[in-house]
Amino acid sequence: MKRTSNIKHRTLNKTGARYLSSFFPILNVGRFRLGGFNVRCSIFLAIFSLSLLSIAADSAPAVVWALEQDGNPKIGPQSPPPYLDVLEKLGVKVVYPDKKAVVPLDWEQLKKCNMVILTGFPNKHGLDNIEAETLGNLLHRYMNEGGGVLYIGQASMDTTKQHDAFNKWLTRYGAECEWATVEDETHSFTKVPKVPWQRPCYLWTENIDASPITKDVKRLYFPNNVFYSPFLRPLKVNGDWNVLFRAEKTATVFPLTRPLGGDVGKKIAGQERKGEAAVLMAVRQVGKGRLAVLGAEPGALYFDLGKPVGAQTASVRGDGENPSDWLKLLKNVCFWLSEPARSTGFPGGAKERATCYVNPEYGNRIPIDWERPDISWPDSELTRLYAMHSSMLKEADWRAMAAGQYKPFKFLVGAHSAKTGGKGSVADWKAAAKKAGFDGVVFREKILEMTEVQWKEFETECAIASDDSFLALPGQEFEDWEGNRFMRFNQVMPYPKKE
Repeated sequence: MKRTSNIKHRTLNKTGARYLSSFFPILNVGRFRLGGFNVRCSIFLAIFSLSLLSIAADSAPAVVWALEQDGNPKIGPQSPPPYLDVLEKLGVKVVYPDKKAVVPLDWEQLKKCNMVILTGFPNKHGLDNIEAETLGNLLHRYMNEGGGVLYIGQASMDTTKQHDAFNKWLTRYGAECEWATVEDETHSFTKVPKVPWQRPCYLWTENIDASPITKDVKRLYFPNNVFYSPFLRPLKVNGDWNVLFRAEKTATVFPLTRPLGGDVGKKIAGQERKGEAAVLMAVRQVGKGRLAVLGAEPGALYFDLGKPVGAQTASVRGDGENPSDWLKLLKNVCFWLSEPARSTGFPGGAKERATCYVNPEYGNRIPIDWERPDISWPDSELTRLYAMHSSMLKEADWRAMAAGQYKPFKFLVGAHSAKTGGKGSVADWKAAAKKAGFDGVVFREKILEMTEVQWKEFETECAIASDDSFLALPGQEFEDWEGNRFMRFNQVMPYPKKE
């Protein structure tokens, strides 16, 4: 059974309500001052006019214009992301800050949209804590002037740096996102469909507080794991917040260590908390605007909407018998957050949904002159020395490295040894690479054709071939559900799990 929330119900489309309040005084006065025939005629005309207004409102459904903080219009040679279409069917049109590139938020972008969607803090492209403070102040102004803010984060690849920056901002509103994970064996779904990028476990909950926002929401599912960041972080909120849903009372909260260097956090022995039904999502009023926070990995709940990734377990499918009501909740939250802006017209004014384009740098980039000294590259060209989706270091950091802070390595990338159908051994590739002027080799072995023992032996060969002047890095090649080929590499790379 749902708890009862004290969130006040407000009709999402208020056109009819405003006209109704304007007609009531006329009807009341007419009832006392006019004759019978005229009174009946006035009532008929008023009700008839009101009916036409209601029909007009219904024929043009309300639309929420939502600015995605980190929206990236550039895509690779594949179809545009389907989440834009999924959200538009819910009545939410997503706008990106720029039509050609990823750029930081500013007031000119914010004031055109009813709400903003954050999936990290400050974002995924290297802003430091000074800029996080600037972003926080910008969002505070935005909410005070009527805008809505929806935070669904953070990404599992983010670390305590982003977590701390977000909490520093969130504490001003009487809330904290814990560096902890939530587990519940009683309310876990593990018999997941065998599809690409599937998570092995989902936590589900029916512990949902009753309110207009959670109307018709019965059960929710969340991928549950710990990587660099926990997939599901519980909240602590004060009395200014309204809770939307919680973990079940059978759940346990496990505080985590704060790892350095990108390691995965571990459960802190003896600090677990049981039976408290941890808060997972909550909302509150901020000035004229509103704020909603969910400490969950945004992939399955936002970016992967409409994709075959995870078989849509978190967003639609659920366990196959009990569906997930996430899309219902997401729609209700967006309309609630945007209601102040839509009722006054500010913030607002956006007219064009986000569109994507294939990055022209794919396939026809100007070759990089690798013989050119690193120190000679102008700041405007430094991004070309980085991978397509990587964030760039600050220019000052790059200059320090180029001046000798670290030894530069020139790698031959994509070597395929005889281990999985290619040619030569690790030692053979090292000899050939050094003769050609390279300082290292990155291998791409077909990992699914190797046993775990064979992979460990290959890693050992690479380690033996590496020293201060040469690096042999073991890499794994694999294919996703669309036929795209990927590779990953590091000095130590885990063998894929069976699931």
